[in-house]
Parts: sequence; structure tokens; C-alpha cells
Amino acid sequence: MTTDSEGGCFVKKDRREAEQCNFPVRHVMGRISALGAHKKLGVSSAVKGRQVKMLLHFWIVPAVFLLLASCVSIDISFPGNGDETPAVKINDGRFEVEVADTPRLRARGLRGRPYLPEREGMLYIPDGPVAGPFWTKGMQFPLDFIWVGRDCRVVDLATYVDAHRPGTPDNDIPRYRSYPIAAYALEVNAGEVDRFRIRVGDKVKFENVDVRC
Repeated sequence: MTTDSEGGCFVKKDRREAEQCNFPVRHVMGRISALGAHKKLGVSSAVKGRQVKMLLHFWIVPAVFLLLASCVSIDISFPGNGDETPAVKINDGRFEVEVADTPRLRARGLRGRPYLPEREGMLYIPDGPVAGPFWTKGMQFPLDFIWVGRDCRVVDLATYVDAHRPGTPDNDIPRYRSYPIAAYALEVNAGEVDRFRIRVGDKVKFENVDVRC
């Protein structure tokens, strides 16, 4: 007696036994033999036909499927973009954002950076119920401010906010607040509010950001 290994299945070549991948061959063969016995006993063709259908439906088809599943590596997966980047979407504008949700991150903001890529921004999530005020100390490029309310709608805007020259006294740098009160604030490049026609009342959608609206 010899054995062959193919695809992780083992088949004994003497035709007396079959063992493969947890596949219930003996049981299926027993059912087929039972059908042969019915034929010898003169069982009616209608009864035999029903039994064959039952055998195919309940035993052979599932058994073949189990054989394929156990002997062949089948990758059953569903495609997805897998993108977990935090983002904020307003109208046709989608901004990938850095989330400033700690005192240290909020205090640092975008200070000292030479530029901000298009369609990117910084989202400020305060510890309390109010976002702001904000200023542009240490900034090197102009910004648009977008304030968002608890209902996830734009409540106020400040556009083309200029950066101030290094050495400008703190008292000479204006503070920017939202009227009415905002729950979150988004900083993007100056001009992007106009580019995407963002207006007060527009719906804001957060992606992969832990906010409540």
C-alpha cells in the first residue's frame, strides 16, 4: 500500500479506504451503496429519484465543498479602502487633519511650520464646551478659520487671517473667536473657504475623529 500527498490530502491507492482532509468519504460511499441496494430490491424510480436528489443536496455537494475548502487555500475577503486618516468634509472640500485634542497640541498648533499642504488642516477639539480663542503667533502663512457647532454645522468663519512678523508684541496680535460659540475649530490654508464655497450653516462631516454631534 502506498500513499500520495497532493494539496494536503492523502489518498490510499488500494481503493478499500479513503481518508482525506476531514472529508466524510466513508459515509458518502455508504449512502451510495444504500442506493444500489434499493435498486436491487426493486425500489420505484420515483422514490429512487428523490433519494438521489436528497443525496446530492445534503451529502455530495457539501462534501465536495468541504474537500475544496480543506485542500485549497481560499482567500475570502472583501475590499476596503482601509483609510483611517482623520478628515473633515464640508461640501466638496475634504481636509485630512491633524487632531489637536490635548493642551500641548492645542498650544503648539501650526506654529513654526513653513507651509500647510492643500486640503490639509488642523482640527482643535477642546476639553470643555468652547473652542478658542485663537491667534497667529509664530505662524508663517495665512489661514482660514472654520468654527463648527455641536450640531456639526459651520457657525462662523474667519478668512485670509495674516501671519505676523516675528517679534510682533503679543498685545498687537489679534485673537479670533466664534460668534456664536463653537464646539470645534478647523484651520486650513487661506483661500480654501472660498475655493469650496464654505458658508455658515453648511453641514460638516467628521471621518475617523472622535467627536459628538
